[in-house]
Amino acid sequence: MLTISWQDIDTVLFDMDGTLLDLHYDNHFWLSYLPQKYAEKHGGSLEESRIKLSKAFAETYGTLNFYCVEHWSKVLDIDIVALKREATEKIQFLPGAEELLRKLRLQSQAPKLVIATNAHRAVFNIKDEKLNLKPQFDAVFCANEFGAPKEEKKFWESLQNEFSFDPKHSLLIDDNQTVLQSALDYGIANVVLPLKPDTTKDSQINHLGCPAVHSLKEIIPNPDFSNADR
Repeated sequence: MLTISWQDIDTVLFDMDGTLLDLHYDNHFWLSYLPQKYAEKHGGSLEESRIKLSKAFAETYGTLNFYCVEHWSKVLDIDIVALKREATEKIQFLPGAEELLRKLRLQSQAPKLVIATNAHRAVFNIKDEKLNLKPQFDAVFCANEFGAPKEEKKFWESLQNEFSFDPKHSLLIDDNQTVLQSALDYGIANVVLPLKPDTTKDSQINHLGCPAVHSLKEIIPNPDFSNADR
């Protein structure tokens, strides 16, 4: 069980995929569903499509294009958003995510709850339609609107300009360790790494050595928690 000093937290920044939501949907889409549809449209075997797409993804990993459905729609000549709308059955919360959000919102002086995601706004909208995410948060920010992914300092600077928060009293929960390091470098004092972003796969290794949990259930505040005296 990981102890969070919730009384010191004014803002909780949540990643979306692999943190709030099960990354199984995204892994299935990009590694299985899209290669199949790509092969059907452009010809070639499924394995050839997988190899071609894997190479393209690797070349852009960590950049804004890696997360941009507009980029992939153009490069691959296939409507990524339309395909995502075809395969939404695997979109679901990770264990503990809904309960954590509910308990934080119920506090007498609840912290601000913010989604800060590398996912494109169009992708967020699809998941919002399925799970009604937006009403549960004070704000939602997508990297494509800042022109930089969370791996870059520019993202955090842009977020600070759009949504004033105190990095020393903020918590970022994110399954991407490069992003967590970027946030730490920016000055965000509290970070948590979800170790099992995809419920169908083994836990990831915590190379960063930061606070980590297997489930968000582990950081749900106690019933008597209150930050009224901070």
